[in-house]
This record gives sequence, C-alpha cells and structure tokens, in this order.
Amino acid sequence: MKKPRILTLTAVAAGLALLASATYVWAASPGAFDEHRPFALMMGGKLRALNFTPAQKTAAQSALKTHAPTMMPLVRKMVSERRALHDIVTAEKVDESAIRAQAGRVGQVQAELAVESSRLVADLRKITTPEQAGKLREIEKAIRERIDHGLDKASDWLAQP
Repeated sequence: MKKPRILTLTAVAAGLALLASATYVWAASPGAFDEHRPFALMMGGKLRALNFTPAQKTAAQSALKTHAPTMMPLVRKMVSERRALHDIVTAEKVDESAIRAQAGRVGQVQAELAVESSRLVADLRKITTPEQAGKLREIEKAIRERIDHGLDKASDWLAQP
C-alpha cells in the first residue's frame, strides 16, 4: 500500500478514535444536552427529538459525573496512546514491531474504554422511556449511515488511479 494511503487510513482511524473520546468529553460537559452544545450538534441536533424532561437531563448528567472518574483517565490515556501511535506511524523510518506494539497498547486501552462506556450506556438507558430508546436507536443508525457513507467516499477516492 502506498504511504499516502496508509497515512490517509491512519488519519481516518485516528479521527474515529478521537470522535469517540471527544463524545464522552463533550457529553460530560455541563449543558451537554442543550441544543447549542457540541454533543448535541455532533448528534445532528437530534437530541431534541428525544424530548428529555428536566429530571432526565439531571439524571444523565449525574450518570456522566458518576462515570467520569473512571472514564476520563481512560479517555486521556487513549488520546496519549493514539498520539504515540501516530508518531511511530509517521516516523522517518518504518518500525513494524514498534507500530504493532503501540497498536496493541491502543487496543488494550480501547477495550477498557469500551467496557466502561457500556456501563455508562447501561445507566443512561435506565433513564429513557421505550419511545426515547427507539428514537435514540434511529439516531445511532443515522450516524452510522453517515460514517459508512463517508468511509465509502474515502474508499472510492483512494481507489482512483
């Protein structure tokens, strides 16, 4: 694979990892569920469709704050490990064993973060009504479709001679 393609794919992967980490950071911010906050904007402004009550907003913020002592160090570690991987990938000399070792460390942190994220999601699900949960699944589906569309466009662009 050509170096520009590797760099492009690495940038896409790093962007997706950063998006996942940033999602938590934004969501944990005060007022994250207000319509003009970055988390709401990232969700396409569709959180309003969930019609959270003030009590649900308070409960969501409480859940985020409860998980913050566990999640934030993992998010910071993920960012640090991803930056280290980026530095190794973009180094002048290709060191495959160093890349694989660092990618393994990224994977370990990502696994820890995924487990903690699932615990947070479980707590957030407890505060939603069945109708809100259905709408949230629709929002998640739309986001995945946008990401897939973007990946398809990137693949098409990379496939061009």
